[in-house]
Formats: sequence, C-alpha cells, structure tokens
Amino acid sequence: MTGALTQAEQTDVLLQGERVCKVFGPARARHQVLFDVDISVPAGQCVAIIGASGSGKSTLTRILLGLETPDGGDVRYRGASIEGRAGAPQLRVLRDESGIVYQNPFESLDPRWTAFRSVAEPLRLRDRRIDDETCERRVREALTLVSLEPDEIMWRYPMDLSGGQAQRVAIARAVIFEPEVLLLDEPTGSLDSVNTKNVMDFLFEFNRE
Repeated sequence: MTGALTQAEQTDVLLQGERVCKVFGPARARHQVLFDVDISVPAGQCVAIIGASGSGKSTLTRILLGLETPDGGDVRYRGASIEGRAGAPQLRVLRDESGIVYQNPFESLDPRWTAFRSVAEPLRLRDRRIDDETCERRVREALTLVSLEPDEIMWRYPMDLSGGQAQRVAIARAVIFEPEVLLLDEPTGSLDSVNTKNVMDFLFEFNRE
C-alpha cells in the first residue's frame, strides 16, 4: 500500500504509517494480517484502502488512529510518532483532531442516547463551555449536511432509525467538529444507491472545504 507523492505532498503529510505489521493469535496459531504496510495521507487528499474481506483494512484503520497497537512499524501524525509512552501526547492530538465512521452504525452509536446526544457529544467534549443554543444549531447543521431532517431525527434512539439513517447520524457525529483527519470504514455499506451518492457527494465536498 504505497503511493508516489510529490515533493510538496511529502512535506504536508498529516498521517503516515511505515512498515506497519499486525499479528493475531497465540504463538502456535499466529495469523499476520498486515505485512510492512506503508501509507501516507497528505493534507487535503482522499486515500482509499482497497482489499478483500479479512485483508486487514479495518485493522489498519484502527492502528492509524491509535485504537490498536501495531506489532511492528510506526505511525506518525504531523511528523511525530503516536506509538509508545513517548508518543502519548501526539496520540492525544491525533484523537482531538480526527473522526472515524465505522461500518456498522448500530455498534458505534450508544443505544441509550438520542441522535441529538450522539452528534452533540464530540462538541461538548471539545468545548465544555458551549451553550445549549449553539450546540443545537451545530447539530441541526450537521444532520442537514448528511441529508437528514433534524426535527424528524434528533430525538430518536438508534433502534428507531433505519440502517441508512443511523449511518448518516454516525457521519454527522464524526464531521460536526470539522476534523483534520476523517477515517471511514465502509461508510456506505448500509445505504441505498441514492443515499450512497448523497453521502459521497457530501464527503468529497467536505474534503474540498
């Protein structure tokens, strides 16, 4: 998973993995899913990871966000490693500036929270002084961006949403604070063709902005 970068891109790489390895299972039944993977994500670029089911795409995504520890290699954000005790400060920076959308929204949305609370939570975590009026306005804007009607969706729980609606709530939650890095694990897997186009159009526009 390597790509040729221009000199300008190389100086503006936000997220980078070098020789990333990951092994699962005990010593007698080791299963290596990632072999010396190199990947660079320049600022302002979209990078797609393509592979068969079980090839390690989701594992690599989790490693790039520091949600899982590689068994070899290094991950850097803005040029500084996020690995180990020395990388802890940079890992916090990465998590503050990144969003993620998982493949199954019903596993990532808290079933006890309304759509409003799920989408608002990242804002409240980053700015504990945000007032209720501003928070509600931002939530409405985020839901509208992903083609959801706020008054219809905000006070529903995940069990009251269709798969497509739940996934778009998850996307709204990930983009509401305008992250520097957005990682998506098959984000349109539960959407029909119309909503897939709407979401992809939104994501490309979000990236351009």
